[in-house]
Amino acid sequence: MMGQQGFINVCLTREAANQPWGFRLQGGKDRGLPFQLLKVPLDSIASHSGCKSGDYLVKIGGEDVFQLGHEEAKDLIRKAGNKLTMVVERGDKIVPSMNSAFPKPKKEELETTTKSYSQMVLEKTGRLPGQKDQGFTTVGKAKMASKQYNSPMKMYSEDIIEEIMTQGTAFGKEIDPNNPWNMTGKQLDAAKSGVLSDYK
Repeated sequence: MMGQQGFINVCLTREAANQPWGFRLQGGKDRGLPFQLLKVPLDSIASHSGCKSGDYLVKIGGEDVFQLGHEEAKDLIRKAGNKLTMVVERGDKIVPSMNSAFPKPKKEELETTTKSYSQMVLEKTGRLPGQKDQGFTTVGKAKMASKQYNSPMKMYSEDIIEEIMTQGTAFGKEIDPNNPWNMTGKQLDAAKSGVLSDYK
């Protein structure tokens, strides 16, 4: 399914309703955007069923989605229970850009104004006159900024930090921006704690 393009039928099944499908839905008639699956983690039900980030949603359970609002589509997904069938579309030219859908006629423009010294230097060197080397590079992995004190960054592995930065998930689950300290969403059970169980 990796190189597959065009319309693709997918069937997602899960054991229980509390398991996430593993995708974020974007779009809807009310939002002026086509429905699209975003942030599909590699180890998710959606990914194992053949979905990929960027797939456009065509049908949910046999029903076309083009006239649906965002909440209506989410309701169809909820009502599917533990078996969700969808038709997605994948490819390079599914939703055209405004420029390719409505091309502007090209005009030959003659440069009548002379360029400033700064503009000529910028074009030749890539820097403004007097600008020092910035040392900027796009080589290597992006780093997550953290404050020097009281930062939980050392608690997480490089793999988890990379997952957070690239997919917005941790351990395959969406991150709650209101509670970044508890990325797994697990609640403490005081009865199972060796320390807190003594303080009843």
